[in-house]
Amino acid sequence: MLKELTLENFLSFDRVGMKLTDKGNRPLNHAFIYGENGSGKTNLIDSLMMLGRSTLTLISEENGGSENDNLKKLLDALRTENIDIRIKYEPKDVSSLAGEYRMISSEGPMILSFVFSIDGHDARYTLEFDEDNTLRSESLDFIISKKSGNLFRFTRDEKRMQKDLVSQSYRKEINDLLVKYWGRHTFLSILTREESLKNVKFMTDNISASLYTFLRYVRSLVIVKKDARFAQTGKQIQLPSGTIPAGDRPILDNAEMILSKFFTRLYSDVTQVHFLTENLNDNRIRYDLYFEKRIAGTVRSIPAEKESSGTKNLMNMLQFLLQCADGKTVVIDEMDTGIHDLLVSQLMEQCIPDIDGQLIATTHNTALMDYSNALNTFIIEIDRNGFKRIRNIQSIEPPNVNTNVQKRYLQGHYSGIPLVADIGLKDILLESKKMGSE
Repeated sequence: MLKELTLENFLSFDRVGMKLTDKGNRPLNHAFIYGENGSGKTNLIDSLMMLGRSTLTLISEENGGSENDNLKKLLDALRTENIDIRIKYEPKDVSSLAGEYRMISSEGPMILSFVFSIDGHDARYTLEFDEDNTLRSESLDFIISKKSGNLFRFTRDEKRMQKDLVSQSYRKEINDLLVKYWGRHTFLSILTREESLKNVKFMTDNISASLYTFLRYVRSLVIVKKDARFAQTGKQIQLPSGTIPAGDRPILDNAEMILSKFFTRLYSDVTQVHFLTENLNDNRIRYDLYFEKRIAGTVRSIPAEKESSGTKNLMNMLQFLLQCADGKTVVIDEMDTGIHDLLVSQLMEQCIPDIDGQLIATTHNTALMDYSNALNTFIIEIDRNGFKRIRNIQSIEPPNVNTNVQKRYLQGHYSGIPLVADIGLKDILLESKKMGSE
């Protein structure tokens, strides 16, 4: 689970830190991030997206770069777990990737530092880039031989690893790969490529358990944006319709059961959710999702494709909530788009106690704000010069049981709300007409 992140010269943040821990330094199992439009909520999600994407650059380069389905097919072919990664475009090197995220016209290094809690131990991973976006350093502090310490630190001038990080027989090969690729690609990207070429037993026999655990953890992150996704999710079906191999019928049956239970409990007019299927000639099954709904006194069968955007978003949200409950770290931008505020708050109220992993989400839904969630509610504050900081409500103003947190936020006591000056719409229209007549 994510405990802390620090960003420098990253998109709209010159320097910002965020701690997602309780008073006992334990990671929070959920966090909701608020801020006015354009405050940088999505930029926080982008930092984790960049981390995930940085592990793929070497594979992308060796395959000539890739977009959407081509990259998905490549990664599905890896010999480890089935991987489903959807992103718009994968740069062929980490410097190009860094160029997408650097703050415009910024001076000094761009730094991303993350602290994760993995199996009860802190793992700090840091990437640092020069002003020209060249990779300056990469390091990992984690547990090795039952002690915490630096597992590796790589710079242009130094390649330092713990002696037990890789086996003696594998060390020369790894060193050769570092000489050949590091700087253009990260060590994690090199290891991801190695894992795609070698079997699991070789990897687990030849790199330390802590390093392998960290690599797998980063690859298990689920990061979801409106136009992109990074997720190692195993075999899943595409909703609301698609095709699957006939042998994957049990996956379809399980999805039907989950969807039916979810939506019949969530919507008062839904009586059942089910798939209509057709066996195709190439040993595949075509499926289409349908909702049985009470409409005007009659239960009618409605194609899920015709359901509202909010219902479709809930279909996607369900799979991510299940992953949170299963122990994964899931990060979602604009979690509640198109969904009624009260429905989201009631859904979270029921689901949060079942989360064994972590849910981090940006939102504008103030119905999620209450006294008990003050520690888990984060606000992006912006001063008059555009500098930002992130604090939870508990640190801004410790509320008591009688505090109406939602009301105080909307009144501006915690910052992070839009302050709109007099727009003067008629004045703007008048000026527009004057310019048009000149």
